[in-house]
Amino acid sequence: MKKFHLYIVYYILVALTLVATSYSQPMLRNVREPVAAGRFYPSDENVLRTDVESYLVKVPKQNLPGKPVALISPNAGYKYTGIVAAHGYNTIKGRNYKRIIILAPTHYGRFKGVSISRDTHYQTPLGPVAIDDEVCNKLLDQPPLFGTDPEADKREYSIEVQLPFLQSVLKDFKIVPLLLGNLKKEDIEKVAEAIKSFVTDDTLLIASSDFTHYGDAFNYAPFRKDIEENIKKLDYGAFERILALDSEGFLQYRIETGITADGFLPIGLLLRLLPPEAKGTLLTYETSGKQSGDFTYSVSYASIVFTK
Repeated sequence: MKKFHLYIVYYILVALTLVATSYSQPMLRNVREPVAAGRFYPSDENVLRTDVESYLVKVPKQNLPGKPVALISPNAGYKYTGIVAAHGYNTIKGRNYKRIIILAPTHYGRFKGVSISRDTHYQTPLGPVAIDDEVCNKLLDQPPLFGTDPEADKREYSIEVQLPFLQSVLKDFKIVPLLLGNLKKEDIEKVAEAIKSFVTDDTLLIASSDFTHYGDAFNYAPFRKDIEENIKKLDYGAFERILALDSEGFLQYRIETGITADGFLPIGLLLRLLPPEAKGTLLTYETSGKQSGDFTYSVSYASIVFTK
């Protein structure tokens, strides 16, 4: 009998050891490796960290009317957009956001609805960024507007380029990476309703977007004279509707002008997610044409913050 009791104690100890071991093991990671490193931003950790910090320190401190709740930030290479993006990210430096919902365009995918990565982390040279699995899974439970297109994120950079800036200005956050494909007007409203319950006081919204892509390479050259002035006029027409929180007006402006803003859907969705009392501020505006001195081809970049 005594021997039997010893066996029982032995097996209990073994079971407890196995349970303790399983809980001590880290969760399996499925990491999305960077595709923009070395192209859109430096692939070396130290160089990247130094570059981002150099952009941030050059930006003057903004006197904002409230707490930032959303940003519109460019998604092109840091050579052209680093200082522009820094204007927005400097407004959230050191603040406490637990969840970052990134609304981004697809440049390669051909899918309907919103594609959400099944990975657990995005990797950058600055380290891994955790994905908010709980929120992503709840959204994925709402097909057909939400799903996962395996090809959507393979080459896409529009989410990834935001991450080194986030890693440089914030701590302890998770992201909800949402790639927007083909969406009808009524779909945008449904997607907004599905996301709204996850927009809490410790949530930051980011729309990843550049603005006018001008030139024959972009199949968009509605004017051939006074190009710089006309590009600026076109972009500021979009900004006017954005700062008025006019989602429908902004999307209609795109239809009327054909303005080649790659993130027109993310911006339109962002505007529907903002509280009505939010105030938008255009922090800075730049064009690659002005930077290079050649407007044969030009892409526009802006940093906009929304506060509450």
